[in-house]
Amino acid sequence: MATPKQETFNLYKAFVKAKQFIDYMECVLASKTITHVARHRLGLTKKRGEGILSDFKLVLGDEALNEFNNELNSDVFVYDAIFEKLSQLKEGQRWEIEKQIDKIIEKNTKQCETK
Repeated sequence: MATPKQETFNLYKAFVKAKQFIDYMECVLASKTITHVARHRLGLTKKRGEGILSDFKLVLGDEALNEFNNELNSDVFVYDAIFEKLSQLKEGQRWEIEKQIDKIIEKNTKQCETK
């Protein structure tokens, strides 16, 4: 069973994936090689993705929504780029990266506690 923190992170990931879906659809729709019919249908598909994002916004509290919106205004593809790079590393190298990330998080946590 997922913890509340994990559930929040899963919700966040779904929110980001919905935004990424919309961004990808905009790229496809910008293509000059798709037919008028395909453009129309893909446009409707993009609108469904926008509807999913709107549903998220309806159920989230103001604080979570503000945090999520801040993330959406940043580069939502950075996580995929990092994951792609990690997948190219050997297992030991991935462990080293994870240790470095843990150190950064620990350092940030300590700084927040002292403020």
